[in-house]
Amino acid sequence: SAYISGMKEALNFQGKEYNYMTTAYLVVYAVCQMPGTSLLTIVRPKYVFVAANVTWSILTLITYKMTRAWQVILLNAIEGGFSAIA
Repeated sequence: SAYISGMKEALNFQGKEYNYMTTAYLVVYAVCQMPGTSLLTIVRPKYVFVAANVTWSILTLITYKMTRAWQVILLNAIEGGFSAIA
């Protein structure tokens, strides 16, 4: 809904950049699922979940400061890694 309500114009999305954003998120999400789950066997889950969720939340809040489409694509990819843990 953010894309429809003005994100496209604010970040000057061109062509397939929106698709790249969602693809980057999903690819990193899929790649980080196994390492994230394995991390739960090494470190206590209560610490891993809290750290992953706090980091994901902060990255999500930082999205409002992005000025270019590539920044959002990169940030979404990083968010995908942290959301894969949860």
